[in-house]
Order: sequence, then C-alpha cells, then structure tokens
Amino acid sequence: MQKRWTGVWVFQLLEYAVALMLASYATRAVEPIVPALVAGAVLLNAALFDGPLSAFRVFNTATHRALGIFLGLGTVVIAFLGSLDMTNRATLILTGVAEVFISVRFGYGIRTTSSRSK
Repeated sequence: MQKRWTGVWVFQLLEYAVALMLASYATRAVEPIVPALVAGAVLLNAALFDGPLSAFRVFNTATHRALGIFLGLGTVVIAFLGSLDMTNRATLILTGVAEVFISVRFGYGIRTTSSRSK
C-alpha cells in the first residue's frame, strides 16, 4: 500500500478562513494593530504557497508548512509577551494554536492509503 497526499486545497482554505476571521476580529478590537498584522501574515502565507488556491506561487509545501508552524508559535509568543488586553491575548493564542495545528496536521494535505501500485 502507498500513502498519498490529497486535499491540499482544504489546508489552504482553512488558512484563508483563519486569516479572514482574525481580520474580522481586528476590525472590532480596541487595539487592532497586532491582530491585523497577524491576519495579514497568515493571509500572505496562504497566498504565496504553491497550492491550488494560491494567488502567487512563490514557495513550496515544505517551506509553507515550516512558515505556518513558525507563524503560529510566534503568534502565541507575541500574545504572552506583548502588552495586550485579555481579549486580544486570548484571540491570538487561539489563532496561533489553530495555525500550528493546521500546519502540522494538514501541512502536506490529507493522507490517504492506496493499494494501487505506480
């Protein structure tokens, strides 16, 4: 049996959703600069990846996955170390955890097994 990777578009769609939700939150936040910057970074990460839903095909899947993990961990660090209100802090922590989970779990697409030989 072979392992195949499919559904990279799901991974990209999830990243776009995270970025748009965080940008939507930033429009209503008391101090919107940090959530807006993180939303822009997540959106750029999704748009510059060479997946099927990307705007610009700049870097490959492995680089995109590493940047996603780095971005998620950096978001959590900013949430803990920055002087933010509690709502911004909680939102950034949840966003960072979601980004790391999406990058680790779906970084190369959805794994399927196949009994076909190539």
